[in-house]
Amino acid sequence: MGRRKRQLIGLVQVGNDFDRWFKHVELRQDRAILSGGRWTKSDAHCCPSAEARAVYRISEHGLNEVTR
Repeated sequence: MGRRKRQLIGLVQVGNDFDRWFKHVELRQDRAILSGGRWTKSDAHCCPSAEARAVYRISEHGLNEVTR
């Protein structure tokens, strides 16, 4: 049997702004860098038109967003 490709998907509300959908995660030292799309007020549910990026610091206390 061949190796199966796995993908981890997690959903959580981050902040109070418009919905963001992070498709890519990159880990660099103590940072998790997420990138994807963001819905604007005029977007259909299927198609976020704006780019979204968030950077989190990973520590013994959990994740803390450091930039937007």
